[in-house]
Amino acid sequence: MFQRWWDMASERDLAPEARARGLREFGLVLSRLGDYEACASVHEQALAADESGSSYGRASTLSGLAKCHAGAKRLTEAAQVYRRALGDIPPWETRPHPLHGQLRAFLGNTLIRSGLLDEAEPVLLEARRMDAALAGERSQGVARATRFLARLEYARGNFEASHRLARDAAELFVENLTVDHPLALGMMMDYAMTLTELGRAAEARQIYEYALSSLAFAQGAEHADTLRAKELLQELSHHQSRG
Repeated sequence: MFQRWWDMASERDLAPEARARGLREFGLVLSRLGDYEACASVHEQALAADESGSSYGRASTLSGLAKCHAGAKRLTEAAQVYRRALGDIPPWETRPHPLHGQLRAFLGNTLIRSGLLDEAEPVLLEARRMDAALAGERSQGVARATRFLARLEYARGNFEASHRLARDAAELFVENLTVDHPLALGMMMDYAMTLTELGRAAEARQIYEYALSSLAFAQGAEHADTLRAKELLQELSHHQSRG
């Protein structure tokens, strides 16, 4: 199946924009499989295939490339590519677009992972403001930015604030998607982490067990999301065993 997908994406008779889109989608598959080096290579090919394409198409490809770098823990490179993508699209003031909020949200999360918490906060607040202005306060974009703000407060050790933000984000993800969607389940696990820090381990365990069962069924036992749920559940068990 992947070979046919690759052959189609690599077909040089396709229009440049279509070929870039195919390569970008194939790169996303590689990212989900955890092959971040191949993912980055494919996104670089997508950029070369559509050098004169739309700024939004290039920005989407750059966003995919940044995710490959982030997956490989090349966080400095990922942040640089997100900023490059933001520089490639028309400014918010003249042409608001969903990519303005999306790219800022992912940049903010990358900065959190890099330990640059104070730098991440204004980026994430701006992302949430833009997403709310474009799609409303209950939109999935607002949910994404709120999730990363919850991670920011968690990294600061502000677990009460993180808990409130994580609860709000979880509600929005379930509202926009479904309770069993991988994004919603991932957010629920973030929420459960705050419960653990607040001494509510039994509630956290219920969420982890539900997420693990749902993700294993939907995405397989070896998928990165499933493995994360398993790891969090094991960490909780270890934490409880130590009293």
